[in-house]
Amino acid sequence: MKKMMHWPSAAMLAAMLVACGGGGGGGGGPAQTAAPATATTPQSAVPAAKVTEFDLAGAHATYLAGSVHYTFSGRATGLGEVIDIQGFADVSAPVASSFNGIPTLRKTTSAAVVGTDRRGASQTQRSSADRHYDSNYRHIATVTSGTAGNFEIVTMAVLPAKVQPGASGEWSTSIAYSDAALTRVINTATSRYTIQRESETTALLNVISTATVNGARVELTDRYRLQNDRPMRQVSQHVDAPNFVSNLDYR
Repeated sequence: MKKMMHWPSAAMLAAMLVACGGGGGGGGGPAQTAAPATATTPQSAVPAAKVTEFDLAGAHATYLAGSVHYTFSGRATGLGEVIDIQGFADVSAPVASSFNGIPTLRKTTSAAVVGTDRRGASQTQRSSADRHYDSNYRHIATVTSGTAGNFEIVTMAVLPAKVQPGASGEWSTSIAYSDAALTRVINTATSRYTIQRESETTALLNVISTATVNGARVELTDRYRLQNDRPMRQVSQHVDAPNFVSNLDYR
């Protein structure tokens, strides 16, 4: 019989996946196309012009108005374990709801993480979260179940309509409670974003969240690809915590 893995790292990873929502914004804007070639005059492809500004606020709102599915894979290390990770995250379309008597738009994220250690033992962690937004798709609260069960109050910054590579700013602040009455604080977090150029027509949005959990510092970086003529999607996630590090690629 295979010995079961020591599991705190993968359980923590499942919690982090739900905390971040398994995905970012969606993009919009006109596609860039080359001039059409005629049947009698062959024409080579025209290089795309270098994009200097990328949609951010509109891209974020566009994503939240729809649904998205992600699969991911990578590796987690911690407490003497090396765990190969595979899983998925499904983010629903918004529905009318409420939080503490306030009308909201609610999106549900469901995530499953399968971890396999070097002995071949595997285990699955599942969790889900309801995220509540106002009518402008600004995040105001999250209710999480499973391993990461808590109630989180979020204050989200007003995002700029356009950003350029090199830009940075505040994303959100939040306080998480262990009870629905919001009396027992279990962690606080701040999130910021940075924009870096990836190619002539794409940029990377890094949302970097720093939380204090039971007095320990945890940093999570969600990375998304921005491209004005395509929906934005998450491409990776990095978690750095005491005795725990993970790196995931998203598809």
